[in-house]
Amino acid sequence: MDLVSIIVPVYNVEKYIHECVDSIINQTYKNIEIILVDDGSPDNCGKICDDYAKKDSRIKVIHKENGGLSDARNAGVALSTSEWISFVDSDDIIHPQTIELMFFALMKEKTDIATSQMVNFEDGHIPETFHAELSRDYILNEVTEEFLMEVFEDSRYHSACNKIINKKFLFQFPFALGRYHEDSPVISKMLYLSQRIVTVPYEMYFYRNNQSSITRSTFSLKKLDLLWAWEQQIDFYKSIGFKRMQRLLEFRFISSAGRFYKIIKESTDINSDLAKKLKRYTFKNYFHALFNKQIPINDRLFALEYFYPRTIMVFWLVRNRINKILKKRS
Repeated sequence: MDLVSIIVPVYNVEKYIHECVDSIINQTYKNIEIILVDDGSPDNCGKICDDYAKKDSRIKVIHKENGGLSDARNAGVALSTSEWISFVDSDDIIHPQTIELMFFALMKEKTDIATSQMVNFEDGHIPETFHAELSRDYILNEVTEEFLMEVFEDSRYHSACNKIINKKFLFQFPFALGRYHEDSPVISKMLYLSQRIVTVPYEMYFYRNNQSSITRSTFSLKKLDLLWAWEQQIDFYKSIGFKRMQRLLEFRFISSAGRFYKIIKESTDINSDLAKKLKRYTFKNYFHALFNKQIPINDRLFALEYFYPRTIMVFWLVRNRINKILKKRS
């Protein structure tokens, strides 16, 4: 059995760390290396990690100054001794057969990436599927542009978690430091270079709905990193000639920028000049995305509405009036 390294960045999760680590220790696949990266956690997590290491020889602990999620993941990769890497966030849990089933599929098809289904859960309400007995089923897909278009809305294909990844990709594409949404640009490149991916069709990664997480917290300018992530992927897909993916992401940029523009403009804590700069940059670089026919016209209009609500209101009134006239004539 090949060794699989499981890397867990740990920061301020004293309430959840036991559930997370226990779910990894209890994997049916036993040849694992568990790397707990204490990212300068201000609570009792550092000691908890050390206590686990004393009880289980498969556990290694890194104590480091706080550098963020990407820095912690990169540190874990650097310490790992396996060819295969899996990431688990320290407030999440994984099904007991997660590593066994993903690694079986990966080895069977000789691919570089395996993934599974993700499911959200609330504290104290772990889904029944966590305890289900699962079989060795999997699906093999060629990573074509058509496949990427089909799975674009599926979060399991964009997250660094819920996967086993060949470490060569993580050396080639380390996670960008100090960024949110840092994993999606990296995973996009890994998927393309892997050419094929195996997917285990079961819920095996359980993502905790943590109210203090980045995605749930109140707006901060760091959330603008989503636009950085879109642009990273736009540039990549442009470089490999995946024009449909490029256009889809260009539209995602303009719609996300529109939402941020509205929030910033209405905020009393953020300089309104930033909203103007965001608007100018968006239209200078991505206005053409509003003419992308692969995006429904209604979606394109809603994206523009954030920037020019009055113009869109007039357009809708005129459009509805024309539709009524055409209906009467038909």
